[in-house]
Amino acid sequence: MNKTNWKKCKLKDLVKINSSSVSKKDNLEHIVYLDTGNITMGKIEELAEFAYSEAPSRAKRKVKENSIVYSMVRPNQRHYGLIKNPTTNLIVSTGFAVLDAKEFADSKYIYYWLTQNHITDLLQSIAENSTSAYPAIRPVDLENLDISLPPLDEQKRIAEILGSLDDKIELLQKQNKTLEDMAKALFKSWFVDFDVVRAKQKGRPKADIMREYHLTEELYDLFPFSFADSPLGPIPSGWEVKKAQEIADIAIGRTPPRKETKWFSTDSTDTTWISIKDLGNCGVFIGDSSEYLTEDAVSKFKIPMIPTKTVVLSFKLTVGRVAITMKEMCSNEAIAQFKDAMVPVEYLYLLLKHINFSLLGSTSSIATAINSNTIKNMNVLIADSVLLSAFKERTQNLFDKIEINLKQIQTLTELRDTLLPRLISGKIRV
Repeated sequence: MNKTNWKKCKLKDLVKINSSSVSKKDNLEHIVYLDTGNITMGKIEELAEFAYSEAPSRAKRKVKENSIVYSMVRPNQRHYGLIKNPTTNLIVSTGFAVLDAKEFADSKYIYYWLTQNHITDLLQSIAENSTSAYPAIRPVDLENLDISLPPLDEQKRIAEILGSLDDKIELLQKQNKTLEDMAKALFKSWFVDFDVVRAKQKGRPKADIMREYHLTEELYDLFPFSFADSPLGPIPSGWEVKKAQEIADIAIGRTPPRKETKWFSTDSTDTTWISIKDLGNCGVFIGDSSEYLTEDAVSKFKIPMIPTKTVVLSFKLTVGRVAITMKEMCSNEAIAQFKDAMVPVEYLYLLLKHINFSLLGSTSSIATAINSNTIKNMNVLIADSVLLSAFKERTQNLFDKIEINLKQIQTLTELRDTLLPRLISGKIRV
């Protein structure tokens, strides 16, 4: 099949950009707000709610079903997405360009076209040459992009193929969140709220406690009946408070000289080198990165390697991002590595997720207050070792399923990323 029925045009011929803004005439009392940093590659990480009178000044853009939102700042950070099932009071930041397809174009097709790597690279290049204080594009830069457009029915078929893969990815991501929430709930009940210990202390019948908290008799017996004072406040009797460096060998990553580009690579066969950015996008497990180090760099600068199934924690600038490594890798100096931990990896991951790091700092700025010594010397709660083993038994299948799902997500993502440019270019016709 040839492309004789495809037409070349400008993106402005296919979409309306920023066509609708909120005003007092809308009579909104409350809004749901999406900011540019809260959506990445189609995944909304957070929505905020405000009384309209107290909303950020940038909360102006209206969206509708299948509106495309595309951040105008630093396109390479990929803060874009396709709006699905919006509430009537969903408002997005003026930091977005909002694109709505005209009647002869398919929004989903336009969205996938815009998310191609070479389009992102082109827009990033435009942004870096802009006169603004930071790399940014303008709506006109989007409008003037050249696009080769197939007939509407073919646009829809292409979008349907890519969309079905994204739907499967989204379903697995939601399943992973549910699985993690289940593990978090059990951790919170046992090791934060001390539900079983409190129930025992109150003298509730053993059978009632076992039934409510789904405990075997052996497991019931592992929980104490009382509390004792500790540096963390009252904790179950017999449990301990230790310094983090007493329960794990805490190492800090390293960065080769940035000006010497020969140490860095974009080749995934080189050594995976993770940053805070990578931790922000990975979920429970981390297996890949946006940047890699050469073998010579790892050797020359003695970059500490992180073993598989090691918990890592960000502690600079963005504090408190936690993940478990899926393979051997290394990191930059903003990430602490909890090697050879004496507690189950599932417990340590959830323990770090529950710590309020803002309480560890001695200044008003957490970015400057937290350092490697702060992390090494922070107090952590360690329960009875037999109980920790029981907790691992209860949660390991949840974490295993999350990892399996993540590997499937990676496979589907690679398939999607391989198909996308071939479908959009017409090399594969549907």
